[in-house]
Amino acid sequence: MTHSAMSSDPRKIRVLLLCQRAESWVNVAGLWRAMQSDPRFSGHVCLLPYNYADPEARGANEKAAQVLDADGVDYSEWARDGIMPAPGQYDIAVFNAPYDRERPPEFHFDVIRRKVARTVYLPYGLVTGAGEKNLSYQYAQPTQILADSIIARSHFEKALYARYCPSGDRHVHVLGLPRLDALHDIARFPTDPELASAIGDRFAVLWNSHFSFGLSHANGLCYSTFDSLAEPLFAYALREPGIALVWRPHPGLFPVIKAELQFGNEQLLALRAELLRAGIALDERSDHRHAFAASDALMTDAGSFLVEYLATGKPMLYLHNPVGEELNEEAARIASHCATASSPSQAIRFVASIRSGDDPRTAKRRGLTAVHLPGLDGRTCQRVLEHFADLAAGHPTCDLPAPTHASALATAWPLIDSDEAQPYYTIDAVQYPTIALLCSRLRELRAEKQRRTRAVGTLAWRITRARNRLTEGLKRRPALMRLALRLRCRP
Repeated sequence: MTHSAMSSDPRKIRVLLLCQRAESWVNVAGLWRAMQSDPRFSGHVCLLPYNYADPEARGANEKAAQVLDADGVDYSEWARDGIMPAPGQYDIAVFNAPYDRERPPEFHFDVIRRKVARTVYLPYGLVTGAGEKNLSYQYAQPTQILADSIIARSHFEKALYARYCPSGDRHVHVLGLPRLDALHDIARFPTDPELASAIGDRFAVLWNSHFSFGLSHANGLCYSTFDSLAEPLFAYALREPGIALVWRPHPGLFPVIKAELQFGNEQLLALRAELLRAGIALDERSDHRHAFAASDALMTDAGSFLVEYLATGKPMLYLHNPVGEELNEEAARIASHCATASSPSQAIRFVASIRSGDDPRTAKRRGLTAVHLPGLDGRTCQRVLEHFADLAAGHPTCDLPAPTHASALATAWPLIDSDEAQPYYTIDAVQYPTIALLCSRLRELRAEKQRRTRAVGTLAWRITRARNRLTEGLKRRPALMRLALRLRCRP
């Protein structure tokens, strides 16, 4: 397919969609399709590096290009075409990720803002994590502070901008997220036959694990339970032939396995082969709807799925890391109405309970959907396009109606039960040597994290917090950040 250079029709509302990740295309794919059939708009997609400063991320860009090609998108690519928008070429630029440091300097928010009439931030995920650093990431980058408009999923999310964004929430519009249109009527979504065949007639449990389990996250931004749950969950799935574990890791998890557990590419290939042979379905599809539709229940670390899976109406388990960061206020409210586990035994007990048909939280989850996914009607893309037209014309936009209790932000949630001893399953190292090696190194990593925590204690936490504040302050001054990046990259 021939990919266009950046072009636009001055007679239409010219919209630039900045895309960086294959998994994030779902956030704007519906908008792009809607603009193709709306004569008011001229939409263009520009593919940027997944992480400009990390040459190891090249494979992620190739995956994003494959997704765009499969969708028939005529796009330009910064790395290949070496292009950038000219002043006045576009009326609206849509940022799908807030992080300037991951984009080429020519596409930093302040640079693009000087060249387009309006800027829009459309979040790449459904934010669930708290913690000082993460709250800065999600609500206080230049993109979020200075955008002309932010598209929010719920009035709870808007309230979090009022609480944590330095510019407040006056520029936040509750319209729902375009990616949620893809979940409308998810029960009828045609699952990939390969995944359906891997599951067969077994009870399918979707397991979503975050990448922040390594030493680099030991003093902050740790939401993952992967290092403590991987071995018992893999072993449980191996010992229970009626359970199909559908493992969908965060896209950043395998790079951490390579970097911190010293797994090479051949070992990763062997791991994938052993998982397949063990009947554990590793789901790395760019489209998560297949896993949503095929699964019977969800177990998840903090992440988008904790909110998004509400659309299925199926049972959910929040995997709480007792020594990690907490959830933000909205996610905590959701978790308080779902099952929560902080140990392998609690997670295994949840699976056994749900499999037996014991799901006492069904009614509560249904009530949550209307409040936290109010735009789940299949019409969000059209609402956002109308908002773009309002932006271009200088007109106000009407938000979705607010629930009467939208300000009732939760602060805590209970565990599902007291912890009880469960049989601790181990991995057969002869039959599954690579899975066993992964689990062994995870045990070593967990022990090292505990040792470091005891050794450095509060002082390291204070140093890390001070460094994070300095770094986040630098990010709010893009010119200084670009200078710092240039100095760091000098030979």
